[in-house]
Amino acid sequence: MPRASILPMQRREVRSGRNPVASFTEGPNSPLSLATQFGSLLFLSGMGPIDPATKTVPSQDIRQQVRITLNNMRQALEGAGSSLQNVLKVNCFLRNAEDFQAYNEVYAEFFPGGFPARTTVVASPPRAGVNVAIEAIAFVNEPE
Repeated sequence: MPRASILPMQRREVRSGRNPVASFTEGPNSPLSLATQFGSLLFLSGMGPIDPATKTVPSQDIRQQVRITLNNMRQALEGAGSSLQNVLKVNCFLRNAEDFQAYNEVYAEFFPGGFPARTTVVASPPRAGVNVAIEAIAFVNEPE
């Protein structure tokens, strides 16, 4: 029986997508990518509650920070050809453990069709005033 030829998958760096988004990776001198695509898998770098228009953290309210962060994540995913519905795994970093319940409440609003696998840890995100950071692994429907 002849063996099928397997083409090597290509790694693709996503510096910016079709949608503008603000993240910790913003800027041409940043030593990381907004996302990396390998085959149909998309590995999204950590996103935070950075307002895309002002490049600032507009609120210290954890619920508002989670909403902004997940909206940034949605924009980045869509810009790279994916969506929140395609998210397989999420890693969340909360500055304060007491924010976990509020985080869960807002998080649930963004995944009404079912939840991806998730890990949440208490750790200090790298920017002052940021109380949440989220990274994700998703799939794209058609790899580019």
